[in-house]
Amino acid sequence: MMIQHLNEAIAACEALIQRSEPMERELEQDIGTAQFSFSSLPLPSQDWMEACQTMGNILTGMGVIEHASTWRSMGLLIEPDRGKFYEEAGRIFTYCEQWEQAIYCCEQLLVDHPDHTPTYHRMARLYNKVGNYKAEGQIMHALLMRQPTENSAKSHFKLGQSLAAQGQLARAVECYQQAIARNPEFVQAYYALGDLWLKQGNYEETIDLFQQLAEQMPNEAHVHHRLGRAYRQTQQLELAILSFRRALQLDPELRWAYMGLLNTLLQLQRWEETLETCRGIIHFIGESPWVYCFMGNALSKSGQKEAAIASHQKAFSLRGWSQPEALGYEFAYTWYGENIPLCERYLTPLIEPAERLPLRVLSLGSGDDSSLCWLVDNILQQPDDQLLCMTTGASEQFKNNTAKLPDASKLILKEGPLPAQLNRLSAQLQKRASVPLFDIIYLQSKNKQADYIQQLAMQAWPLLKPDGVMIFRAYRWQHPTDASQSSQVGIDAFVKTVSAQRLHQSHQLILRKERE
Repeated sequence: MMIQHLNEAIAACEALIQRSEPMERELEQDIGTAQFSFSSLPLPSQDWMEACQTMGNILTGMGVIEHASTWRSMGLLIEPDRGKFYEEAGRIFTYCEQWEQAIYCCEQLLVDHPDHTPTYHRMARLYNKVGNYKAEGQIMHALLMRQPTENSAKSHFKLGQSLAAQGQLARAVECYQQAIARNPEFVQAYYALGDLWLKQGNYEETIDLFQQLAEQMPNEAHVHHRLGRAYRQTQQLELAILSFRRALQLDPELRWAYMGLLNTLLQLQRWEETLETCRGIIHFIGESPWVYCFMGNALSKSGQKEAAIASHQKAFSLRGWSQPEALGYEFAYTWYGENIPLCERYLTPLIEPAERLPLRVLSLGSGDDSSLCWLVDNILQQPDDQLLCMTTGASEQFKNNTAKLPDASKLILKEGPLPAQLNRLSAQLQKRASVPLFDIIYLQSKNKQADYIQQLAMQAWPLLKPDGVMIFRAYRWQHPTDASQSSQVGIDAFVKTVSAQRLHQSHQLILRKERE
């Protein structure tokens, strides 16, 4: 309700801004004439003062005191300042995470101030927030063309980030190198370049870069963490462990270094050392869901199934999902707990409308039954919501866990080859002249090879509704012997053929289907 009042108050201010523009031109024409005197200057408009006061009151109620003072001061101006209004309105929209409205304010501000560099940077960040990386790149490119020398290192870096998000990795590398050439002390550009080289499989260059940085900045934890990641990627696991431990000596709370260390220990099948490390993290840092997730998987691998289930129940409980413990779901090995925050962020908007059609979800694969139980428990909230799981074969654990769902009828299981199942479903829809079925499609097939994932995605895409969400569970999976068959290769090739907005890109890729 407060956000609605805020939007209405900003709209009222904007209407006064637009109404005042002819008056400003008349005042400018009067200044300099014989009839002009300072005593003839008008007082601030009563409507404008009241509108700004209303903004100040709303912001005070929201606890944003600093912004409230700014708006009250704006109300004392004789005539509304268009540039100041859009600048401050943009800040408020950004604070409220109303990204599209904030972008609009940047556009209006650039009409009057086309060379205002901070606005270009702010607008690029906003486009990044909404996943419009193409527009973000266009903004940064426009800034570089308009001001080729001013802030060029930062601008090249930002453009590189945008290009990397679009999958244009070669161009992104060039931008990072340009940023470094313009500012050899730009540490973030070195990090980004090394991370991108690692993603491209340029392991030798990556290790050389981070080794040099480690020599130059021996007390920088993030350098040693990144060097550890590069060692782990090239299977130099003992060196990776040394780098991760060095990073943690420098920064005992660096979560990603702990994760790198635990992943390496798991890879070496050093179960007891993994468990001791998890217990140490809990003792010194405190309880976190990701620690119990690692602990559960190490317990599972070491044959301690009951303890593994209890550890995962604890991890899910810390994530706010109490049903595994309350209903007795038995997940012995799962990484899904780390994906819950992403799913909450991008799937919850689909269920927020009070009056909506029944939700339809398609899971291609049953690789992680905890993900499907979470979807049924947390996303399929209306009686007619439904999840169709197509899988080559469901495990007994999957069947036992899904049987414990409060409403097991919401999950429909179909077993058989996935491409054949998708072909049959598509044919049925064409025969009935039906519209796309699904609001969410989740690809979590056990077969993660590039060719297979690309084929599945292309078959499933026509079944996804406009504005629907497609999730790739294993975006960063690396093929053990053939890099061309790593999952990201096939997924990126698919994305180039469709009109989609990248909502999130890390170990998972989340897309939103754009309307035609």
